[in-house]
Amino acid sequence: MLYNVGWSEMILFITGLSIGLIIAARRARHWLEQINVHVEKNQSLKMSNKKKATQLKDLKTSVQEHKANIEDLSDKLSQSIENNQSLTYQVNERD
Repeated sequence: MLYNVGWSEMILFITGLSIGLIIAARRARHWLEQINVHVEKNQSLKMSNKKKATQLKDLKTSVQEHKANIEDLSDKLSQSIENNQSLTYQVNERD
């Protein structure tokens, strides 16, 4: 390959090779930057997902507490209705 090649051809070859290496290095740097951007976005999404999972867990706990409160209030309402009916019956019986 290097036989019967003049200096001008050798300089052109080295110049072309250098330009190719520079372009390859710039592309590699560009893709590394893009990868870093995506890695940062991925980490941010993971943190966001963890926060949302914690919030969801808290909301589920809150829903369970509210359901328990509703059941308790429903029982109390039923007792109040029974007491009201009993008192109404007693008043009607007395009259």
